[in-house]
Amino acid sequence: MKSGFFHGSTIESTNQAPPPLIPRCGACGLFKECNSPKMPAYGNGNKKILIIGEAPEQIEDTEGKPLLGKSGQFLRDTLEELGIDLDEDCIRTDSIICKPSKQRQPTTLEIEHCSPNIRKIIKTTSPVCIILLGNSAIESVLTPLWKDNPGSIIKWNGFTIPSQTLNAWICPTWHPSFLLQGDQSNDIHKTYFKKHLQKAVQLDHQPWEEIPNWKDEIDLVYDSKEAAHKIYQSLDKYKEAAVAFDYETNMLKPDGEDASIISCAMSFGTEKPEYTIAYPWIGNAIKATSAVLCAPIAKIASNMKFEDRWTRTHLGHRVRNWKWDTMLAAHWMDNRRGITSVKFQAFVHLGISPWNPHIEKYLKSDSTREPNQITQEIEIRDLLIYNGLDSLIEFHVAIKQMQQTGYKRPW
Repeated sequence: MKSGFFHGSTIESTNQAPPPLIPRCGACGLFKECNSPKMPAYGNGNKKILIIGEAPEQIEDTEGKPLLGKSGQFLRDTLEELGIDLDEDCIRTDSIICKPSKQRQPTTLEIEHCSPNIRKIIKTTSPVCIILLGNSAIESVLTPLWKDNPGSIIKWNGFTIPSQTLNAWICPTWHPSFLLQGDQSNDIHKTYFKKHLQKAVQLDHQPWEEIPNWKDEIDLVYDSKEAAHKIYQSLDKYKEAAVAFDYETNMLKPDGEDASIISCAMSFGTEKPEYTIAYPWIGNAIKATSAVLCAPIAKIASNMKFEDRWTRTHLGHRVRNWKWDTMLAAHWMDNRRGITSVKFQAFVHLGISPWNPHIEKYLKSDSTREPNQITQEIEIRDLLIYNGLDSLIEFHVAIKQMQQTGYKRPW
């Protein structure tokens, strides 16, 4: 790769401002039509459980307390069966804290206007566990963490997310109103609803004693000889362990006319990633990478078909001793759609929000064999950090998947 291949980065800063804590009640206007406008959260929260529902209904608006109707009673009864008092042990609120003018779900705009209220409640109460009831609660809490529209409850229910941003467990499940619709199939949903709540209320401590800063664990090496030396050293040290590796390329398919690998990252370790290196795809570093991929050290990837195909095309040999693919494992563990990417798996198992989403748009192109904007828009340092996080987090996700499935570590 020629010197100066990368231009100055034009991507947005990764140090984005935190979401605001001031609600836009004036833009929403629902408070003008309520008996109990801007309804405060209710409950003593002795067990640091925060429950977020949808929106106040008529009885809640009349009494000035959230979750009082049939849905609230069903929730209360279920929690009592688990030894939890809704008033004493929990704090409860809704994704919007004013009753809508008609009995309906909150709109995305209403949730957005009111979400600062939810963030303020989370900040002031420091819950250990946040139970999200239904789509509106998911949209309110997960949108700023997932950095995209999180979609429906179908994608999220039952996960226990150790959020690094909030340092709290996030536990999505159905809203009780869905379970009370009378369909016989809801008997199954009620069973799982209780299991979801049981798993949530048993969490009695924050998920993280110290929030990890994995970005600082990446060794960014720009010189090919230095990178090669460190790669060979790592191969010798971890030859009985494993390596997660990841390519960043200028297109999806390796057989395009101008297809090229731009950078590579490797994360070596045994029970966790212990050394991660990210480097441009040049000179001696390529030969060292080839040596690692031909060696018997166990290999980890997310969608290993991608790395394997690029290796065969550009290095002329296969990857030896594949041991774990986080994407295949995710599908095996839970076959819901849209949950197999390493970003999603990292979020639900490790609580880390998608890293550098502003970079990913430059990795896409109109065709699988057409160049993307990786070399025109992304500074090499930004790319290597992104690449290094991919490999490091793939290793963490693989270990977590093995732990959760009881699979014995194959190295």
